[in-house]
Amino acid sequence: MQWIGRARYCLKYPEQVHFIEQIRHSPLQDKLTDIMSPKFKNVMEIFVTNAIKRKELVKVPFEVYWSIAFAPLYNLVKFHMTGKSIGGNKFVLSDKVMKDTFELVLKALTP
Repeated sequence: MQWIGRARYCLKYPEQVHFIEQIRHSPLQDKLTDIMSPKFKNVMEIFVTNAIKRKELVKVPFEVYWSIAFAPLYNLVKFHMTGKSIGGNKFVLSDKVMKDTFELVLKALTP
């Protein structure tokens, strides 16, 4: 559900997503992190901790989890937003591509 929600948001609000990316790569990132991070980090830690306890998720550092769990989705969304993949090939994000990618992510994170 997180993938679907994130993808929908990114595709519905591309300008806001680009703006957030610009902030993330600027000196203002620390201020944004101070505002948003504590609550979000707490919710994500609870989610990950519970999934590990239920043996649904392999125990890895949070940064590794985040990179494996969401970077593939964000890259697909970026390809879709530009309409091109690496090498300039035409790209449109489909439900099948997203599902297939998600299944590979699950394989990587499942104990």
